[in-house]
Amino acid sequence: TIEKYTFSDCTGLTSLNLGNGVKSIGENAFGGCTNLISVSGGDNIRNIERNAFNNTAWYNNLPDGLAYLGTVAYKYKGTMPSETQILIKDGTMGIAASAFEGCSGMTSVVMPASMTFIGIRAFRNCTKLMDVYCYAENVPEVENGRSSIDATFGRVPTSSATLHVPAASLD
Repeated sequence: TIEKYTFSDCTGLTSLNLGNGVKSIGENAFGGCTNLISVSGGDNIRNIERNAFNNTAWYNNLPDGLAYLGTVAYKYKGTMPSETQILIKDGTMGIAASAFEGCSGMTSVVMPASMTFIGIRAFRNCTKLMDVYCYAENVPEVENGRSSIDATFGRVPTSSATLHVPAASLD
């Protein structure tokens, strides 16, 4: 685990290779590392907390859209158009904290069968999210601690939204 704020504002850091032992990256761990241009590895990362790579050259240089780090959907970058449907790529194991927070243009999201973890606030304030398709037969874990599923899907219109799951997962 790379703890929160561990390397924040470390302007001397230019590249990062995340080894197989790294399973989690804490909040703002590399935030403000403005010269961090290269991030590689991360195939065993399960959880990335919010703003882990805020204000880094690596993140700033990524194209708009959904950014990935290893097998985690890290963050939606840019302004999401209205009526957006997000298809998370096969093999993705987790969704980072706050990955889609405030993406009011999102109307649906499709999560692959490989999904095991959803970070806190991942879909918070996605006020037009109406359909969540989760093809994982085992329910993905939602980050606990400071909050719960209520915070992860906070301000999503859950009374009118639909969660679609495989028949084997209905219970």
